[in-house]
Amino acid sequence: MKKKLLITAIVGVLLVAFGVIYPKLAHQPGYINMHEHMQNEEDVEALLEINDSFGIEKTVLLGSSDKTIYLHPTFKNYDENNEELLKIKAKYPDEFEVLCTTYWNDPDQVAKIEECYKRGAIGVKLYNGHGSFYELPLDDPKMIPVYQYIQDHGLILLIHVNSNKYLDEFERVLQKFPDMKTICPHFCLISSKLNVLSTLMDRYPNLYTDTSFGYIEYTAAGFNRFSKDPNRFQKFMDQYQDRIFFGTDQVVTNIKTKKYVHELKHVFDGYLKMLTAEEFHLQTYWPEFYDETYRGLNLPEDTLQNILIDAPQRLLDSVPAYEEPAEESALE
Repeated sequence: MKKKLLITAIVGVLLVAFGVIYPKLAHQPGYINMHEHMQNEEDVEALLEINDSFGIEKTVLLGSSDKTIYLHPTFKNYDENNEELLKIKAKYPDEFEVLCTTYWNDPDQVAKIEECYKRGAIGVKLYNGHGSFYELPLDDPKMIPVYQYIQDHGLILLIHVNSNKYLDEFERVLQKFPDMKTICPHFCLISSKLNVLSTLMDRYPNLYTDTSFGYIEYTAAGFNRFSKDPNRFQKFMDQYQDRIFFGTDQVVTNIKTKKYVHELKHVFDGYLKMLTAEEFHLQTYWPEFYDETYRGLNLPEDTLQNILIDAPQRLLDSVPAYEEPAEESALE
């Protein structure tokens, strides 16, 4: 028996040494999911069970409006969702981080951000680069104080940007605030234009992205896109492994955690295997039916270690604890 185990171990080492297989981190504790939404505390236990099954130790929750949670057409009730997430953070401080959201026409955007920061949030989620909510340029003067506060206090900005439409405006923001730690999720919506995305990553060293694609139809489309040319995407992930984060963006709601938790698990599994496996399968029945097999990226262990654990942890650790503003001394 010992001889058989020894032979198996030697074969495994040789296969790794010659690049036939990569040792994987699959389902090893410590992963960080940098992009998820949650309706309220009713969904926490279900998500924690899913996380535990995949080795995800921490999830970053993003403030959301009714558009994200219920697919309603307007950007409303985001303050209420911010409040729900801050309560979750207070109750589960080790399992969750929070990025609050604001809306461009809030008269007190900066005050809201500061209050969230004071209560444990580590940054801001903005939707004003989203095609459904675009109402003013990303570099409009009304947004400058928001970006300035985020940069000055070392917070994280995660901003949805349709780079096919608003890239020039986005770049002006990045140029004006070069020290702002900015996550442009979903590969900045230009994973089909990796040369453009690579140029952005090279030009702006504080620009980050994540592996999420969004709702299930976008997720399936993203898996299919990567499957068609895995070598090209593997090279991209290797090159920018310090600034790419694992994310799922499946919007964890009451109906999903009560009736469709297995669908969520299938999608989480797909996102991980897109990175770790040579081939993976996605099968869902709700809200859309998919039964597809895709080629994965089969990333090397060191790249996986960065994307799943080290790179996001470094960014989270870079956010300073909130400090009360120093009081100005009275003039004599």
